Amino acid sequence: MIIILEKFNELLKKGEKFENIVENIILNYSSINNNDLIYKIKKEISLKFSVDLMHIHLIGSSHTGFSKTFVKKEGEDYDFCIIDSKVFQKYLLKVDIKEISKNKLQKFYFNLKNGKIHYHYINDSLKNEIVKIMEEIRIRLKIEKEISVCIYISEEAFVKNISSFLEEMWINKEKIGRVTIESLPKLGGILWVTYYMN
Repeated sequence: MIIILEKFNELLKKGEKFENIVENIILNYSSINNNDLIYKIKKEISLKFSVDLMHIHLIGSSHTGFSKTFVKKEGEDYDFCIIDSKVFQKYLLKVDIKEISKNKLQKFYFNLKNGKIHYHYINDSLKNEIVKIMEEIRIRLKIEKEISVCIYISEEAFVKNISSFLEEMWINKEKIGRVTIESLPKLGGILWVTYYMN
């Protein structure tokens, strides 16, 4: 079995765009482990949200086996997404803007313009409804890890969101630890030091 982190690095070295990498490692590859359990969770989500199984994807470290800092890591939870315009519309119509705090409302609109409904940034009653569904699935299947779900309007929106996130994390990772220090000549008896981030 190929390690997904190694595949991610291999594709980057080949010059693949982040969008293509996301399509490959999230939409194409199976989870690094527990695929039978992942199927059972997907099946439950498909029934609860009335969506085809192929529109449900495991994302995050439980799928890829690496963290957002690109370090090998066993996932602490199961993060799923539903990519389906009908489910997106159904849950968007359930959102009550008046019940969302100003801070969350900004994030709600940011996600909405990117074709995403994130359960952290919706009104509490709807969030509780979604959390309750996922908790019922977790208990029924006797799973210790938390299960969550976000909803995307389309595959294109999903790929753009995840690839932008991974690209930003990758750039941040590359910057960390690559600080070079160069001395400048003494000016007026003071030694100036400058820091460059690559």
